[in-house]
Amino acid sequence: MGDQAPSLATCCIWYRKFRNGEESLDEAPRTGRPPTQKRSVAIANCEAQPDLSVQDIAARTQTPKSTVHDFFRTSGKVPKLPRVLPHVLSTLDKKRRVEVCTSLLNRRRTFAWIDSIVTMDEKYCSYDNAVRR
Repeated sequence: MGDQAPSLATCCIWYRKFRNGEESLDEAPRTGRPPTQKRSVAIANCEAQPDLSVQDIAARTQTPKSTVHDFFRTSGKVPKLPRVLPHVLSTLDKKRRVEVCTSLLNRRRTFAWIDSIVTMDEKYCSYDNAVRR
């Protein structure tokens, strides 16, 4: 038989059920903890406020963090930063940026920086040997 065929054990279970008069193809209700609606609530919270973290949604829905993470993973959600964080620079930082940029521009004009590049396996890295023997 092929890979799609049911196993012998499954066929024996089906035969036993059919012999006992169970001819319905519907699944019988099972015992155990019933499914909850927390999955849909957690995903709705995520879509309503995408800047919430998994911990925030877990606290709001009173669900363990790992469970909320599993909800998102199985629904295809991926973690991303949904907003742009403002980056405020002080005057000292601005001056330092200008100094670095001008030094890089001057360095580029002289082409002295080419001697400090090491090539290997098609990757480039700058080599600056501070201690010379």
